[in-house]
Amino acid sequence: MSNFEVANLEITYSPGVVDFKGYRALMNSAQQLVAELQNVEVTPENVKESKRLRAAVNKRLHELSDKRIEIKNAVLQPYDQFQNQLKEITDVVSEANKIVDSQIRELDEIERVEKTKQVESIFDQHRSMYDDFPFGFGELLDDEPSILNKTYSTPKAEQTIAEWINGKQQDIKVIKTLPNSKEVMTEYLGNGGLLSSAMATVSTREEQEVKAKEIIQKSKARNEVQEFHATFTVFDEKDAEIIEMFIETHNIKFKKEVY
Repeated sequence: MSNFEVANLEITYSPGVVDFKGYRALMNSAQQLVAELQNVEVTPENVKESKRLRAAVNKRLHELSDKRIEIKNAVLQPYDQFQNQLKEITDVVSEANKIVDSQIRELDEIERVEKTKQVESIFDQHRSMYDDFPFGFGELLDDEPSILNKTYSTPKAEQTIAEWINGKQQDIKVIKTLPNSKEVMTEYLGNGGLLSSAMATVSTREEQEVKAKEIIQKSKARNEVQEFHATFTVFDEKDAEIIEMFIETHNIKFKKEVY
């Protein structure tokens, strides 16, 4: 491959030349035919002559059209040949491009794997400095995906890892001081380490629980039946029978005591 050289372009061409020597004579004939037809008085005799002249000119025109096609094909023939040759070269070069692209992708993948191992090793070293650090390498990549880029230097990657782990540790310290630390920690670990979001979610959930309890308590209070007792004393037996009939008719609960 070290001795490979791209060949120079060696292409020569000359513009196609078409010498239409009878152009002026044929144009004059066509113009003369039009002039005569415009000025002649139409009679059975001169109509026949006009048809004959028109047929002669049209014949020449058809011959000229056929010649045009012949000349066009002759002029384009070397161009078409050159175009086909160019396509053949392009197809071969395209295959070479595919091979190079594949090699580049393969090399990039190897470098990416090596970079990932290197960064993960640095992460493990920093993580080991803390007891029970709850986040892994995957969470780091979720927050800092560019850390695996080629242009991301090793010192910068190590600094990013140290700052990221320290930030999470500070979050955990804050959570431990909260009265609802267990709930916030659970939400924090579940949302990928977003402290403000975890606190807001738990706060909203607690507010909803308070409102739910209030609604349930109010609903129970409305549904509770409070017993009411009233005592009426009737001294006449007939009046008692009338009142008892009225109560039964209206489905009123009552207790009867006779004494």
